[in-house]
Formats: sequence, C-alpha cells, structure tokens
Amino acid sequence: MISMKKYFVILLLLLTLGIWNIAYCQESMMVRFNGQEVNLSTPILVEENATLIPIRNVFEAAGAQVKWNSSDQSILVTKSEENIWLQVNSQKAKIGEREILLDVPVKIVNGNAVLPLTFISEVFSLKYEVDKENNTIIIYDSICGFPLTGKANILVEPKSGLILLEHNAHEKLKVGNVAKIMNLLLIFEAIENKEIALDDVVTISEEASKGQGAQLFMETGDKETVETLVKSITMMGANDSAIAMAEHIAGSKEEFLVLMNKKAKDLGMKDTHFANVVGFDFEDQFTSAYDIGIMARELIVKYPKIFEFTSMKKEKITRKSKELGELTFYLQNLNRLLNSYEGATGLITGYSAGADYCMVGTAEREGFQLIAVTLGTSKSKIRFEETRHMLDYGFENYDVLRMNLK
Repeated sequence: MISMKKYFVILLLLLTLGIWNIAYCQESMMVRFNGQEVNLSTPILVEENATLIPIRNVFEAAGAQVKWNSSDQSILVTKSEENIWLQVNSQKAKIGEREILLDVPVKIVNGNAVLPLTFISEVFSLKYEVDKENNTIIIYDSICGFPLTGKANILVEPKSGLILLEHNAHEKLKVGNVAKIMNLLLIFEAIENKEIALDDVVTISEEASKGQGAQLFMETGDKETVETLVKSITMMGANDSAIAMAEHIAGSKEEFLVLMNKKAKDLGMKDTHFANVVGFDFEDQFTSAYDIGIMARELIVKYPKIFEFTSMKKEKITRKSKELGELTFYLQNLNRLLNSYEGATGLITGYSAGADYCMVGTAEREGFQLIAVTLGTSKSKIRFEETRHMLDYGFENYDVLRMNLK
C-alpha cells in the first residue's frame, strides 16, 4: 500500500504538473511571414498572459540580424541601423534610446530565446493575426496602412511604368494561369501584325484536346474562332484554348514556348522562364511580380482591345462539337473585382498548388490606369482584398500623377 505521506507527495506533484500545463503549453503552430512559412527552431509557447515566439527565426525572417552574447545572456537585434537590446529573464527591452516593458520576460526554451508576440509591432512596422482555424500566426508588413500577406505584390502606373508600391517584387515564383498574360500578349501582337485574325477558325488538334485543368473540353477536330478561344483564356484560363492558340500562331506549343521566352528576354524580364504554355508548376517555370508588371503593362498599353475581353463578366458561347453537335453555354469571368470594384477592367486570375492564389487586377478612373499584382495568397478571397487595397491606395494617393498624365 502507498503510505499517506507518499500519497500526498504524488498528489502534490500531479497538481503541480497540472498547473504548469495550464500556464505553459508548447503548441505546434505555424508562423507565416509575408506569406512565407517560417522554420521554427522551437514550438510556439503559449502562456496565460502571452504567446512567445522564437526571436531568431522571426526576426531574421523580417530581415534583422540577431546576435547572442552568452557571457551575459543578452541579445542584440539590428535592423535598418537600429539596435534592439533584450535580456534573458528580464521584461525590459531597449529600442535605440527608448525603453519599453515586455508583457513577460524573455525566456530560454529548448535552447532558444523566445519573447512575446506583441513585441514585433513595437519594433517593426509589422502586424500580426492569430488564425485559430488553421493554427497559424500570420505576420505581415503593414505597407501604407493595409496588410500584404501574399508572397509578392506590385502596383504600377502603366503609362509611365512608375512603381507605386512593391513587396518581394523580384522573388521568382510559380504563378499558375497568370503566366498566360504572355500568351495574350503574343496573340494580340500576331493580330496587329495581321498574322491571324479574331474571326480565324482554328481546328482543335489532338494535343489541344488533351488539355488538363481549366478547359472548354473541346474534341479533336472541333472548330473554334480565335475570338472564342481568347474569351475562354481571359475569362477562365482555358488550357486547351491556350494550346490551340499556341499551335495556330507558331505551329506547335514547343515553338510558341520559344516565342514566349524570346519576348520575355526582349522585354527585360530577368526573373522569368517559361517551361510550358499553360502555366503549370514545372520546376523551371517561374516569374516575379515585377516581370508580370512588365508584360501586363506591355499588353494593356499596346493592345487596349484586350479590355473588351478581360472586362466581360459573363458571355454566352455557342459552338459546334464534332461529337456532341451544337452546344450553348456561358463563360463566367473568375475575376470578382469586375462585379465589386469601381473602374475594374481585368486582367486575369490564377491558382495552382505551387502558386497558391494569384491575380493581376487592372482598373481605370478618369483616364488614370493602374495594374495591381498579387501573388501567392493563402485563400482566394485574400487576393481580391489585397488587390482592391492596392488599387485604392493608388487612386487615393496619386492625384498629382493623374494630373500630369492628362
């Protein structure tokens, strides 16, 4: 039998462990900084009064340098020529000449220094949200008063090429269907050069009929006009249409791919390489927000007729299928801004497993145009929200530029 004394010792130990677990809990939460997952050297620590995050992992993700002094257990964080001093087991922190008090002291957990999540907004122009549904802490730059949580963004005035806002603009990324901006650029260039016409009838090849992902489900031998194929590319990113147009212009998708990369080089798109004509996530298929801004600008400035297609919200299509006869259906534009944003004119949306949610939004008000590129958001609705915010920022803050352009 357990003696009464031992019983009380065990009971006291269990109570102590229970209280400790309430006050101190390591959680397997993910941290995303500006859309990118941060590799954590120790799990997030959740206490009753604070959530503690690893100092080195998060601050280095924010572009800071972190130095540890083992002799006095102090930490020096340097960013943009500003020094931040922290001390293990102390609530005091010093930012330049300013002293602040942390919610709880800096601690060492699993050999790593951790500090309160709330401190990051004191140090940098950063905001954070705790997404309990996805067990994720989201940290992001608060540029011009709104969050940019995606992997990259850029806002461009197309007539001058002036960049009004950018975030990770040169990071090489997968962008899914957004890469078809280059397809559209080459299509409208071929139309201008009278190499093809919108009323040309294209016979769908076996290669095109095997298109995967978004498509019109055309059969080998079906015939479609260039106009219908362009509508399906701009409105819903049809891959079979993209392949059919590539073959119509260059003879094969391989030759069209050569034209895509040549055009990218001619435009100075140094962050870009196309490995297929539909935007699939091949290893060597990548571009950047900056380069997308370049080709989107080239497309809408040189060929404003593109807006007749990208601004279509819903379009009735009637076509003849070799197997099924005459078919009538509707194309629905995937760009939600066309229904909700004043002056929205396009341009394209995209998604893939490697790219996440992307879009290029264009809008015009009183003759003033903007291109907003949003890449790699975690949810579809976020790409529309961030694009809307960027367009708002451009229209609200560049009145002088608008006057100069008139």
